[in-house]
Amino acid sequence: MSAPQLTPVERLALSRERLRVAMAHNAATRASGRAAPGAGLLDILKTALPGANVWIDTLGPTLKQWWTRHPLHSSGVLAGDVVRTVLRPMAQRHPVALVTGAVVLGAVLIWSRPWRWAFQPRNLLPTLGPALLSSVLASGAVQSWIASILAKDQEPPASE
Repeated sequence: MSAPQLTPVERLALSRERLRVAMAHNAATRASGRAAPGAGLLDILKTALPGANVWIDTLGPTLKQWWTRHPLHSSGVLAGDVVRTVLRPMAQRHPVALVTGAVVLGAVLIWSRPWRWAFQPRNLLPTLGPALLSSVLASGAVQSWIASILAKDQEPPASE
């Protein structure tokens, strides 16, 4: 028993209906705001790696707690916000310009070879040292790192 053959017009109508359903589903998830709180890299890893879900379910809460207390967490959140607000709209409107900018930035990095001049203390330290040190110490990431270190020292030891 074979499946009934559809005409091209019927196949086109069926394809359009599938597209409508998919677009309505995407619009509904987009309208509900962000994805579920646990959605993200860990959920992607669960689906991509067959045995990873056991490890992720075991270590997931610990990793999330560790990351929320990590000094670079606020920088990661800030970088994510910048990507969402600046780079995503730019990528949607001008994808070729964004890729071209990335290629130019990569070429400048390769041409300037910062890994060679950055590690020559006789050139770098006297000129950039004081300014770099003051800007690093004034940054919020370092201050939050120092605060987290001090908070860890003040916590009472865990009794077992």
